[in-house]
Amino acid sequence: MNIRRMKWSIFLVLFCTAAGIFGIAFGPEKTHAGEPAEYSAAITSAHQFRTDLDCGGRYDMSGIALRSSVTKPVTERVSVGFGLAYAYEEYDFKNPAFTMGVSPWSELHHVQGSFLYARMFDNQWKLTVSPSLGYAGESDADTSDSLVWGGVVSFTKQVNPNLVIGAGIGYSDGVDKRSVMPVVMIQWDVSANLSLANTPSTSPWGPAGLELSYRIDDGWTIGTGVAWHERRFRLDEDGFSPGGVGIISGVPGWLRISRSFSRGWNVDIYSGAVFSGEFRVEDAAGMWVTGTDCSTAPFISGVVSISF
Repeated sequence: MNIRRMKWSIFLVLFCTAAGIFGIAFGPEKTHAGEPAEYSAAITSAHQFRTDLDCGGRYDMSGIALRSSVTKPVTERVSVGFGLAYAYEEYDFKNPAFTMGVSPWSELHHVQGSFLYARMFDNQWKLTVSPSLGYAGESDADTSDSLVWGGVVSFTKQVNPNLVIGAGIGYSDGVDKRSVMPVVMIQWDVSANLSLANTPSTSPWGPAGLELSYRIDDGWTIGTGVAWHERRFRLDEDGFSPGGVGIISGVPGWLRISRSFSRGWNVDIYSGAVFSGEFRVEDAAGMWVTGTDCSTAPFISGVVSISF
């Protein structure tokens, strides 16, 4: 039953993505406010190479993610938007000692829908509110116990034409945990070619990071960045810890090379490693069961995106 629900969730994301693309191709070119809507879509593929577990055993991971969004100005100062994302990851464990040789998890699904409200107060200040609802779990995890909801509220200020800074609060509730986290934002054009900014949402690790990039010419860009990464997800009902929680954390660092093409197309190649990696398992009551640190995990990732 849960597999069937997951298939419907995946189908919903893909259907809405296709509907957005159809709207791009055949929908009206102007919004009611007279400004064009902004559309984007991206597909990300990633592979984390075979990595040792500190307590014994090894693992590797392959994954793919789909994202789409639309943002529409409704007045001169207000914009609204909607985003959909789906990610699939497959883990292959070999003799993991921390779970007595049993794979703690295998196929992970992440589905998220988010709404965006943005309001400019003047030429400098901007308020952004973005609630979200999603699913994080294995294929046979209980659907209701795998739901995650939350959101981000932030203010940004255009300090000058080359610098935008901001701060906010993020909230998340689901998979047996409530958390509140600070959000810091920056977009700093240090020079005509050099920029320091938060990582884009299309990156393999999402926007919770910082990247320094250099634009070589009109088409090529290189960059290096670092992020903090932690995810919780519901485990299968018949797995190592039935109905429990899996937790993955680490600090990914990377080098990026990007190529921009005409009509809004862009290709990004990431190569790097995840440092200070850790796996943890909790039971259905939220009690710690087991865990292990991981050796440095090299990875490679590619992103193809379009925006217009």
